[in-house]
Amino acid sequence: MTAPLSDVETAVRRRLTDEFIAANPRTIVLQRPSRVDDGAGGFTDGAPTAVKSQVMRLVALNREVPSRTTVDGREVSPSYRLVAANDADLLPGDYWMDGPVKYEVVWVEPDRLDATRAEVVYGR
Repeated sequence: MTAPLSDVETAVRRRLTDEFIAANPRTIVLQRPSRVDDGAGGFTDGAPTAVKSQVMRLVALNREVPSRTTVDGREVSPSYRLVAANDADLLPGDYWMDGPVKYEVVWVEPDRLDATRAEVVYGR
């Protein structure tokens, strides 16, 4: 078992995360899908909601990561890691568009002490 980080260690790691993001920042406005009760015990897709603009860093994965299952049940292999501040508003299923290319968050690391890390897939 590892010892918990001190406040100083946490502050340093958060500062390093900020510096890492600042080295190659990307301002992203995520879209958050919504689900609407269909009145028959199920749901239909509602209009997505824009999440406030956030500065993050998108990093190509240079190693194989486990397959992930998207919120709509597809099995995918993430190609990117998204790194953001520890308090970033980021959930699985969120997405953004870059021209015709859709980037979708498929997994968010639960430990957000020093940063928010997520895995992303992209496609048309």
